[in-house]
Amino acid sequence: MSFPTTEAEFEAAGYSVFKRTICRKCGAKIVFWNTPNNKLMPMNADAELPHWATCPHAEEFRKRKAATA
Repeated sequence: MSFPTTEAEFEAAGYSVFKRTICRKCGAKIVFWNTPNNKLMPMNADAELPHWATCPHAEEFRKRKAATA
């Protein structure tokens, strides 16, 4: 199965819209989808690419892994 690219395909694959908003850094319209694994995934409003793939500030949102001793 290929990755969904339309809202209808996302919903058919078990995703649901959590909220529609604007990226705090770049100002793009994004949609947060709740995945079938109950995780949030930011997608560009056109639903073709995850927002982290196109946002010039994506690195600022990445969670840092805890340093191991």
